[in-house]
Amino acid sequence: PFLPKTLYQFHKRICCERVVLMSDGIYELLGFKEIETILEQASDCQRKAFDIIELVNQNPSETKDNASILLLGIGNGAEA
Repeated sequence: PFLPKTLYQFHKRICCERVVLMSDGIYELLGFKEIETILEQASDCQRKAFDIIELVNQNPSETKDNASILLLGIGNGAEA
């Protein structure tokens, strides 16, 4: 479909983006590289969230906080 140039540029920019909300129980325990590695996998948002929580659960740290994550795929091609 035809889109005005500025709308097309906006559309291209948001295509396949993800919003990630997570509690400090995740980002204080895991490194950003570990989280990014999972987020770059070719799987749906639910699988990615599960894998991140599993990584937290497998961490041997005795000072774990509760861990919550919400992944939202935005745009064309976003995972369900």
